[in-house]
Amino acid sequence: MLDFSETQIKSMILHRVGNPVNEEPLDLSEHRMTVPDDELSNHLFTYFLSAFKQPEFFTFTKIDNEFAGNPTARMIAAFFNEETPFQPFSCQIAQRLYDTSSHPQIKAGDLFVVHFSNILIDDQETDAVGLFKSEIKYPFIKVDETFEDIKLQAHKGILTDKLDKGCIVFNVNTENGFKICSVDKSSKNGDVAHFWINEFLKLEPFKDEFFLTANYMNMARDFVANELPEVFQVSKPDQIDLLNKSVAYFKDKEVFVKEDFEEEVFHHEDVINSFRNFDEKYQKNHNVEFEASFEISPNAVKKQAKVFKSILKLDKNFHVYIHGNREKIEKGVEEDGRKFYKLYFDVEN
Repeated sequence: MLDFSETQIKSMILHRVGNPVNEEPLDLSEHRMTVPDDELSNHLFTYFLSAFKQPEFFTFTKIDNEFAGNPTARMIAAFFNEETPFQPFSCQIAQRLYDTSSHPQIKAGDLFVVHFSNILIDDQETDAVGLFKSEIKYPFIKVDETFEDIKLQAHKGILTDKLDKGCIVFNVNTENGFKICSVDKSSKNGDVAHFWINEFLKLEPFKDEFFLTANYMNMARDFVANELPEVFQVSKPDQIDLLNKSVAYFKDKEVFVKEDFEEEVFHHEDVINSFRNFDEKYQKNHNVEFEASFEISPNAVKKQAKVFKSILKLDKNFHVYIHGNREKIEKGVEEDGRKFYKLYFDVEN
């Protein structure tokens, strides 16, 4: 749980980070910015923090089996340990971002480096470092009013509800790579889409209830959609029914219990055994380890439920959405060979 209600900005600085491949410069500020205490401060908090209300958490990846081998992690640890003052620390971070912007399609941008205090995470109060890169300037019209006239001026600036790239490193879990949330909404090109997380920050998922819930749901969906039809004769409506039951289990429960899930969703011993074999292979292939029981993350369920498709597609003529009772849809074949589905219902809306 995150609570920013009492959060304050202790220090803030802004650097301009270009792309060295495109021969754009790195412009470093020599002085931190004055922290505003007026309406601008509220806009800054919206810009910095609003994208992290329901975050997915990460941690720094070890390099050569230690976190100190990860350059960004090492810099941030030195700042939290008061080994590096804020201004030179922010310059190190900007230089690191500049050095990793090695693809010509990575955009230049303004990098805010911010030191926050009074953040509540998992009922623990701590400080944090925020890194926020603004790459896109949006047009807006400014209205200047004087006693005699009204003038319109065209400007470009940062929209407070459109954070391009950002991360917050919380000063917790320090021995195991910190606890971090990150967002990247601007990179959609395949070659540069993950440079913020994979190259600059070098992050990996934090193995909490969000991670376990999301990955287990993904594994179950993969089994029903791809593995099950190869092992058993199963109709498309039956597949969809199992997908719906899988999602319903995670929506209705607060705690996941593996044996209960298997029994409630798959019922039959042969299917359960096949699912367990698939589960073992999935964990090895994806380098994850599932626990037999864990707390379910509602945010992860909400996110994963979007990819559980409950649509029965019939040629190019019909899409049938199946949300509930499997017994109310029946498949058959006419004497002339035409296939059909029969749908039963109680109320027509």
